[in-house]
Amino acid sequence: LPFYQLYFKELKIFNSRAATAEDFPVAIDLVAKGAVKFEALITHILQLAELSSAIEMLVSDEDQRMKIIIEHP
Repeated sequence: LPFYQLYFKELKIFNSRAATAEDFPVAIDLVAKGAVKFEALITHILQLAELSSAIEMLVSDEDQRMKIIIEHP
């Protein structure tokens, strides 16, 4: 990253994902125990052949979506 340019231009970086490898076993364990209910977050399940539709959903403000799962047969 061009850190000087970020500093000089006073830019901010927002990351939607900041998990580390150490976070995954804990997260998987919580889901396995039923402590985390993530089914409500999944709004669409599409096949790999529908990938272009999924990408269109991501850039469109018209579709209500939270999490799109892409399945491969």
